[in-house]
Amino acid sequence: MSQQPIIYEGFVLMGLGMGFVFFFLCLMVGAIRLLTKVASFVQPPKTETINESISHAPSDGNLVAAITAAIHHHNQLKTNSAKI
Repeated sequence: MSQQPIIYEGFVLMGLGMGFVFFFLCLMVGAIRLLTKVASFVQPPKTETINESISHAPSDGNLVAAITAAIHHHNQLKTNSAKI
């Protein structure tokens, strides 16, 4: 029995499958672009400008000390567990 028809059918099926997937993906991209245009036409995106300047909270010495101590403690635990 010749393998030629079987290989040919395999390539035909592979081509049809890849063509179908390509067509479906192109159809999805087109639909998404169309829906994006329709959505922007129905409700344009809001653009708000914030004129307030960001105020930085004054640094609390106790808070900075607590954070520094926590980081130091964490690093100590990490180095001690690495030695074990």
